Amino acid sequence: MFVSNQLLIQTSGSVETYLRKEIEKSIQKSIDEKYIAYLLADSTIQAVINGTDGAALTVAKVNEFIELAAKADADLDKAKFLINYDIYSALKALPKASGSDRFMLENGMIDGFAYVASNRVPSDLTKGTGTDLSAMVYGDFSSAIVAGWGAIEILVDPYTAAADGETILNVGSYWDLKDAHAEAKAVSKDIVA
Repeated sequence: MFVSNQLLIQTSGSVETYLRKEIEKSIQKSIDEKYIAYLLADSTIQAVINGTDGAALTVAKVNEFIELAAKADADLDKAKFLINYDIYSALKALPKASGSDRFMLENGMIDGFAYVASNRVPSDLTKGTGTDLSAMVYGDFSSAIVAGWGAIEILVDPYTAAADGETILNVGSYWDLKDAHAEAKAVSKDIVA
């Protein structure tokens, strides 16, 4: 994390608060990205397959996520979809039935289920000749285990960027991620959105 030396010499307490929040955000972003990568790589998570080169979502495919998780005893009262903003736009335009004025994503729900949209969910995946494919996950995320230990380490490097009037803060923290019930989730890595 590059920080201006001019900012570091400020005496206002708000500068410390700002830096703390930026460090927290960078750690949270890293944890989120690692958990999503874990979900996409875990072979025990049920797969929703969209053809050999990927395909657009259909109502049947959205329902397949729910069905797979439900059959694996997911707690559907706590279940949510995890999507990116490409999927968000596609679901807002996907009618529930041909000619219907109702859509899969409406009133803040995907077919009656909550969702979280995040830019951290990839939209640059490939499969066969398909490129820029998106991922989507469905399940009860309360079974995620995020274990951290030790203090946050901040290594201050005032030399590498000194010519630019900056100090580098190298932030290190130690975490492990697991999902106690990964099999009660459904994932797709080949959605054209």
